[in-house]
This record gives sequence, structure tokens and C-alpha cells, in this order.
Amino acid sequence: FVTDEGHVLTNAHVIQDSQIETLLVFGKGMSKEALTARKIWVIPERDIAVLKTKKPDKVVPLALLAANPSKGQAVWALGYPGKQLQNMSSFKESHEEWDATLTDGIVSRTFIGAASPESEARQQLIQHTAEISQGNSGGPLINECGVVVGINYLGTTSISEDVDDPDFFAIGSKGILEILPNRIDGIVSSDGC
Repeated sequence: FVTDEGHVLTNAHVIQDSQIETLLVFGKGMSKEALTARKIWVIPERDIAVLKTKKPDKVVPLALLAANPSKGQAVWALGYPGKQLQNMSSFKESHEEWDATLTDGIVSRTFIGAASPESEARQQLIQHTAEISQGNSGGPLINECGVVVGINYLGTTSISEDVDDPDFFAIGSKGILEILPNRIDGIVSSDGC
């Protein structure tokens, strides 16, 4: 959630099915009933999407960092990787208590680039070492103060089969803030901690 009015920030590829108009939003700390959300803004070339729903009272919107994070800055990736569902089944966990995973790392670099090879739109991207995997897309990359520095969207592996050297990427919040406030009121930004 990025506003008190119930705006949810995610990746466009997470909700890319054009047949889907509404989605379900759920998570730990929310009521057991999922919330119905609708797509209100999708920019595929930037891999950004905004959903709208009723924000639960217990949920506090996250602030977005208005500057580039520093190289070497500690970061944490929050998300719901697909492998977590498999793990939950293996350990016979209750899906009612499904909680986000948390991995740590650092900012390796920030740069201006395209979110995909098909896109001409260039934006701020962050390479980091906080492990993400399929299903983490759309989750926040946060700093030590809980401020969102980016939205996780991609993990890549080495082109050599001999090396297991993954890279992880997020769309930088600085670039997102250059677009969103013109379209959505109430987004909170932060200069750091």
C-alpha cells in the first residue's frame, strides 16, 4: 500500500492478463477475507501498475525514497516467492498465516535502463544482492528504515552454466515518484530515514 486511500503498487507483469479486471489482495495482519482490488493504472513499458482497494485499518502505507539509494546501502526484499507455497505444503503450514519472506543484501549499483529488452522507456533501475525469485515481483525493496527504495521485478542468472551468479533488480522509487504523484494523490515520499 502506498496511500491511505488504498492504492497498491506492483509490477505490470504481475497483473498482465488483460482478461482480469479485479484481483484479490491479502496478507498477514489483514482480515482473513481477501480484498477485491481493481486495476487503475498500468504502464507495461515501465513494468509499473497501481491497484485500488480499501486499505485495512491496521495497514500503514509505505513511503517511497525520493533519491537514489547509495551504492553499498543495506536493503531487504519482501515478497511472496512461488517456492514459498511449495515449502508451505511440504511443512503442512496453514495458508491462513501466509507471511512474506525477507531477504537481505546491498545495493550493487543504480543506473538508467529499460525494464525489458522490448521497452524503449528508460528509468532508474537498482541492481542489488537481496535474493528474489519468481513470485517476488511487485514486492518492495526497503532500506533500514522501512522506506521503499524500489519495486523488485527481475532476477537473472549467469550466461555460463558453470557459474551460479544471479543478479537481482528493482525499479527505483525515485523514477516511480516522478510519474505517480501526477496521477495519484496521497503518496508519501521520504528523503531517507
